[in-house]
Amino acid sequence: MSLNNLGNRYSEIGKRIEAVAPTEEAVTIRRELATTNPAYRGDLAGTLNNLGIRYSEIGKRAEAVTPTEEAATIYRELAATNPAYRGDLAMALTSL
Repeated sequence: MSLNNLGNRYSEIGKRIEAVAPTEEAVTIRRELATTNPAYRGDLAGTLNNLGIRYSEIGKRAEAVTPTEEAATIYRELAATNPAYRGDLAMALTSL
């Protein structure tokens, strides 16, 4: 959570380029965690959505699509069995 939050804070203060690296690292870690424990899939999706936002903020709009699509896919799967994820799915779809 800390790396994802660090990326968010950098973005908030205008350090958008610096925000990318900690968010990418957070995705890597959360992807590893989600591979061994599906309970981390929601966290992975949230971080992927943020990575898409970070890429978009620095003008990498084409690169922003893939992580945002992956986030929406994960949230759609989670929402199918747990309606509590519908708001997160809507957020990812809006980002997309």
